[in-house]
Amino acid sequence: MAMEYFCAYHSYREWMTMLSDAERGRLFSALLAYSSGEAAPELSGREAVIFPAMRWNIDRDRQTYADKCERNRRNGAKGGERPPNAPQGKGEGKREGKVNPPLSEGGDARARGARFVPPTLDEVRAYVAERKSPVDAQAFLDFYESKGWMVGKNPMKDWKAACRNAEKWEQWTRPAKAPKGPQAGVQPSPEGDERAKASMERLRERMKRETMEP
Repeated sequence: MAMEYFCAYHSYREWMTMLSDAERGRLFSALLAYSSGEAAPELSGREAVIFPAMRWNIDRDRQTYADKCERNRRNGAKGGERPPNAPQGKGEGKREGKVNPPLSEGGDARARGARFVPPTLDEVRAYVAERKSPVDAQAFLDFYESKGWMVGKNPMKDWKAACRNAEKWEQWTRPAKAPKGPQAGVQPSPEGDERAKASMERLRERMKRETMEP
C-alpha cells in the first residue's frame, strides 16, 4: 500500500555525510520511487550500500500503516452495530420523534451524540511538534489503538488531553533501548537491517583507505 510520504530519520544524517551531492540526489530519487510503489532504479554508486537500510524502514512503516488502516476499517464496521440483548438507554424506545434540546450558545465540542474520531499519525505529530512534547507520536498512536482508544474502562473523548497526559510517561525520560528485531507482522526485505549495517561498515573502511591513499 503506497503512502503519501516516507520518514527521513535523523539517524540518516551520518550516512549522508559519506555521499556526494550527486549520490544523495540519486538516493533520494530512489527512495521516492520505492515509497510510492514504483520499482527503484538501479544504483551503482556508494548510495547503493545505504539504500537497503532505508528501504527496510520504508517496508516497516508501510506495514504499520497498512495494519492501522485495517484496524480502523474493522473498528468502523463495528461502530454502527449494537450487541444483541443490549439494554436500552434511559428513555430509549419510549417516545418516538423526540427532539434533542439545542446546544447551548457557543456550541459544545463534547455535545451529546458527538463521536470520537481517532487522530491520524500526521495530526499527532503536528500536535507534538506544536507543544515541543517528548511524546513519540507513533508510540502514542500504537498504544491507544491497541487499547481500542479506551482510557481505563471509558472511551476516549479528547486525544489531545491524552497526549498531554502521555508527556508524564516515564518512558520519555529514560534512554531508548535498541529494538531486538523487526516489529510483529513486519516482513523486512531480503537485505535486512543487519546486512545493511555490515555493508555500512565495509563502506566506512573503504572510504578510510581512499582517504589515506596519496
